[in-house]
Amino acid sequence: MHLDGRYIMLLAELFRWILGRRIVSRLVLLWLSLSVVSIATLSLSPMGYALDIDGHLDEVEWQTASHFLLDKITVPYSLATPSEATEVRVFATEEGLYVGVVAEQSRATQSSIRTPRDAMIQSDYVDVIIDFDHSQDIAYGFRLGNGGSMRDGIWQNENQFSTNWDGTWYGQTHQEDDRWVAEYLIPWTVAPMAMSDERVRVIGILVSRHNVNLGYDYSQVAANSEQLNYISEFAALEVDNFAVGSLDFFVSASHRQDLLDREGHANLSLEVFWRPDASQQLSLAVNPDFGQVESDELVVNFSAFETFYAERRPFFTENQALFDVSGGAGLRMLHTRRMGTAGDIRAAVKYTRNGEQIDFGGIVVLEDDLASSDVDGNQFFVGRSQYRTDATQLGYMFTFMDSPEQAKKAEAHSLDFRADITDALGLEGQLISTRVDRQRWSDDDQSGDNGGGAWLSFEQEFNQNWHHSLSLTHYDEDFNINDLGYLARADLQRITYKNEYRMTDFDAASELTQRNLSVVVMRNATSHGDYLGSTLSFLAHQTYKDTQHVRWWIDFHSASVDDRITRGHGSVNFDEGVNVGAFYDVGQRGEFRHHTRLYLQDSQKFGTGYSLHYHSSYHFTDNYRISYSVFFDAARERILWRGGRLNRYNYQSFTNGIHFDASIADNQELRLRFQWVSVTGDNGQVLALGSDGELRSSAIAADNFARSTTRFQIRYRYELAPLSNIYLVYSRGGFSSASLGDDSWQLFSQGWRNRTAESLVAKIRYRF
Repeated sequence: MHLDGRYIMLLAELFRWILGRRIVSRLVLLWLSLSVVSIATLSLSPMGYALDIDGHLDEVEWQTASHFLLDKITVPYSLATPSEATEVRVFATEEGLYVGVVAEQSRATQSSIRTPRDAMIQSDYVDVIIDFDHSQDIAYGFRLGNGGSMRDGIWQNENQFSTNWDGTWYGQTHQEDDRWVAEYLIPWTVAPMAMSDERVRVIGILVSRHNVNLGYDYSQVAANSEQLNYISEFAALEVDNFAVGSLDFFVSASHRQDLLDREGHANLSLEVFWRPDASQQLSLAVNPDFGQVESDELVVNFSAFETFYAERRPFFTENQALFDVSGGAGLRMLHTRRMGTAGDIRAAVKYTRNGEQIDFGGIVVLEDDLASSDVDGNQFFVGRSQYRTDATQLGYMFTFMDSPEQAKKAEAHSLDFRADITDALGLEGQLISTRVDRQRWSDDDQSGDNGGGAWLSFEQEFNQNWHHSLSLTHYDEDFNINDLGYLARADLQRITYKNEYRMTDFDAASELTQRNLSVVVMRNATSHGDYLGSTLSFLAHQTYKDTQHVRWWIDFHSASVDDRITRGHGSVNFDEGVNVGAFYDVGQRGEFRHHTRLYLQDSQKFGTGYSLHYHSSYHFTDNYRISYSVFFDAARERILWRGGRLNRYNYQSFTNGIHFDASIADNQELRLRFQWVSVTGDNGQVLALGSDGELRSSAIAADNFARSTTRFQIRYRYELAPLSNIYLVYSRGGFSSASLGDDSWQLFSQGWRNRTAESLVAKIRYRF
């Protein structure tokens, strides 16, 4: 039976009716615009809260707050006492957790460069990471840079960090001659918490401070993110337990003007986030506007495997931790960018509930019916539950996709677990089954392709500076997770072993602060045992007192079989090869910063050649920065699949990128992004594949090729309040299959003139 989701879509149909009445929709858009403009002058400090978040700890509450010192150097992991004191003050109210950090440092050595929200912070900064349930399972990070930069993210599986999470919190900094101050308010509604009737709540907290001038991190606990047990080492903090709830409405109004076809597209959408208490949240999106104001990087991909792009849409990054289940060989059980690709999303619902030991939740997403036919839109369903104790976690996940257009249904079931066997030994793994049926299911037709997979990982610490890990992965040839999840390739058996040693015990005369040495061994085969090759890698990373970084590595690749390069037309034997690379970063001091990477390769498959990357940035002031990056890749006799056959080329790719970031004010950003990619292949030769898997040269010349792709975007953002913004975005893209004889300027010119997309977007998203 096809589920039409009629109850979920009532609001969607109402919004669609409004948009169908053109004059009404324009009046609504005008009303929203006037409303937003009228409140644009409001203070960005949280209204009605007890303290002003301004970087000044001058209210009386700070004088009686709990306090502690960041008295350990944790990067490098020496645990020595810092030369500069850092005091942390903490207290809780019904509004949330207030954190104040006073960092001693002379004004001359402070770095206060401003970066856009959620970008990599390049100034001195403070990290406040909170495990709200002290469950040692999930923690939320709030990073505040000297100068006011903000970045947040989520920590899972002890030491794995992702920026694909956004929350509503408040922070500001203030500089003085001999110190700088960071002030936080982290509302209790920022993240889900287990329901508790106790008067006192115990949370886990780690506060760290990064000093750019010295390249050091300071913390109050002896832990850093390179260790096996990171979240588990957070300090326990008792605070009053407040019963809180919230109801947030986000209304978005946007207009997209396509400058190629001269058509305009207006959209009005509603998102509702209801948190009846701290333990549960219901999210509803009706006719959501998921138009991208963030552009993906251009990627040249001649391989048989899909490029992974991270999720950027707020509905899917908000409160998503419960569904973020990953596994061996880059597996992701849920890849939300699959949703809304075949058609616009009509409605989406997400619910999560966090208990003291049991968490569960679900997602329902319904796409629009196809305009070109009477076929219903795709439907997606996700369910997740997990059981937690102090040392273990057991979870179950279910995903289901129904695509009437493809006459296809796909489902996956997963059982995942994690156990801390001892303080120094961890075990985690997953069992997964998949089923895909390309026919409409009925009571008398239950045929389908069934697949299975599993992975198991051990990680052990010998001491604070030495650890190793072993991972075993198996996915059979019918394993298919990519209808709603992501996996680069199935039909895979992989064994990976890694051993890493860290040295920090350098004397005062040494220029070094830390050296990491590691060895990695990986063996790949198909699920039937066909040998896909092994790799032995040696890596070294050195950090210097002046913040410079140097890395080098060498990879030895065995002879192997590639069963995917011909896209199903036979397997190819390749000889062994070797790659050598080096990386140098000048450090984080000064206005001009840069790093470079050189990579040399010698293999039958990828050819003999090199790749060079250089990235530089110049900071005109703390608020204005320009950067330039270039990637150049050149190889003789690289093998590519083109035109339904294998060809050998002299290959070159050239990628240029220019970024300009301007923080005009605390609530205004201007960003420019330009990227140009050119790819050429000449001296092409068709290769013949023998029945024995060996490649042989032929006398047939392959068609040479030249491609040029450009992408340009200017984005202006005005922040009305946290998570409430006005965007103005101009985007342009171009592509050309140019003449091989053209020089670089001609390739660029053709890729720029031949527009494939050009648009102007105005968008308002406001949180009530």
